[in-house]
Amino acid sequence: MLHVYLQITLTLKRAIFLILTVLLASCFDEGNCLVSASNVLKIDFKQKTNHSLDDTVRIKSIQFSNYIAVATTDSIIYGLLLPLSSDSSAVTIRVIRRVFVSNAFVNDTLSLKLGFSTYSKVVTTTCGAYTYFHQLNIKNISLDKTSYKLLSSDLIKDPTTSSYATNLQIYY
Repeated sequence: MLHVYLQITLTLKRAIFLILTVLLASCFDEGNCLVSASNVLKIDFKQKTNHSLDDTVRIKSIQFSNYIAVATTDSIIYGLLLPLSSDSSAVTIRVIRRVFVSNAFVNDTLSLKLGFSTYSKVVTTTCGAYTYFHQLNIKNISLDKTSYKLLSSDLIKDPTTSSYATNLQIYY
């Protein structure tokens, strides 16, 4: 009887060990390489009186780190998605918008200089390495402090929806 009890106990221990091994091994599955790294800076334009509402801006031109005419004349936009380069640690943006004043459109210029840092990280051996942009900061801006808000200092996107996190809101 003792011999049968020891055999059942030994078999039960082996079964428990096998089940635990399978469970623990399944926890180390690498998944689908969901990476939140992004090099896209997202700027949203919001109404000055109600920051939760989008504001349309009539753009004449955008100068982005020496690239001119990103937008065509009188394009109406709600925000900007601009790619940053890991080759530098700052970016200069100049937006010339058209504002209706006294029955005529006049040009209004927004000048903005942003600094940032980058680092590379190997996510997994199968997913590879990605460059993360972080520590976004405003070095210079042609607006008063009540006309903008830095929301996120990290450039990230939701890997499941591919939507970008808003980094900066500008209130017009």
